[in-house]
Amino acid sequence: MSEVLVLPAMVVGLSLWPAIFFWSIAFAIFIELCFDQGIVALATLICAVLASFWLGFISLDFVYQHQAAFLWLLAFYIPAGIVWATIRWYPLYVFGVRNKVRKFLATEQARLRQSYSNDVDAIARGMMSVRDSLTYKFEELPPRVLNHKSDLVRWMAWWPFSIVTYLLGEFLRELFTAIYDGFADMWQRLSNHAFRNVDYQNPPALEPDPNKRIIG
Repeated sequence: MSEVLVLPAMVVGLSLWPAIFFWSIAFAIFIELCFDQGIVALATLICAVLASFWLGFISLDFVYQHQAAFLWLLAFYIPAGIVWATIRWYPLYVFGVRNKVRKFLATEQARLRQSYSNDVDAIARGMMSVRDSLTYKFEELPPRVLNHKSDLVRWMAWWPFSIVTYLLGEFLRELFTAIYDGFADMWQRLSNHAFRNVDYQNPPALEPDPNKRIIG
């Protein structure tokens, strides 16, 4: 098991210039993957490996001496990528699309009920039209693996970066959504205050619901 820890330990214990080089490349790949540039990230990695040999940061002797560690890393990396791609696809992506579809259908049904009151037939026709538009609003349902081949390959091949990107993105989204919810009422009051002396009249469709709180 000691061989398994050789490569991570060396990454942590790199001297100054190799460390700067390594983390710069890691940051570049992270940014490229944030913009779904998997091919560019792969090219960056290949160039980085070649540059590491040329600069003397690693050598063929080093690879040969620690071949067991590289084999252990490879044996762990591929199954871990499959596991993460499965998690990223099913509970995180597919369930997310399903929840958005359910929310959209519920919102549209409430709108139709408000518009057509108790006219069951009109509501049913409206919901049929809404369901026909789902594929155009979201994607082919249920989500097809074939349409997400590049995503799944990227999640498998770059799973360490994918995990960090997902967690960081979700954290920032939740953080700023919470900030928005906390300041939305204050911002609306500022907007109302700015127009307190302006004589205006919105069309009926644009009149805000006084009981509706602004939530992102």
